[in-house]
Amino acid sequence: MPSDLTAVDDQPFEHLVEASRVRSIRFHWFLPPDAPDVPLIETMYQRAIEIEPAEIARRIAVIEKGRGATVRVTAPNGTDFTCKIPQNAHMHRNTGEATKEKVRDAGSVRDREEELPAARTKHH
Repeated sequence: MPSDLTAVDDQPFEHLVEASRVRSIRFHWFLPPDAPDVPLIETMYQRAIEIEPAEIARRIAVIEKGRGATVRVTAPNGTDFTCKIPQNAHMHRNTGEATKEKVRDAGSVRDREEELPAARTKHH
């Protein structure tokens, strides 16, 4: 949640998490600068929050199996890019669930951070 970080004197939040064993949750709900787009984006975030952590984990597992693959992403708005997922890519499993069990074997500071909404995709 947004907060006044003046108490931490120029230390980025990730450094505070990295220097400890805490888990963190960050809330991302950025609205576009164009007012007519706000309802669409708010609806997208609301739908994303409603996706269960187990479903998000399932989707991440599919992506993890794709290590070494070339992936093309397209969208109706003209988005069209291709990238290769490195065979040894580290996958951050952001499901929105910040339990001690989930982060027990965290390999990076990001593995102890969750962002909400965790998924930014539509229900299928």
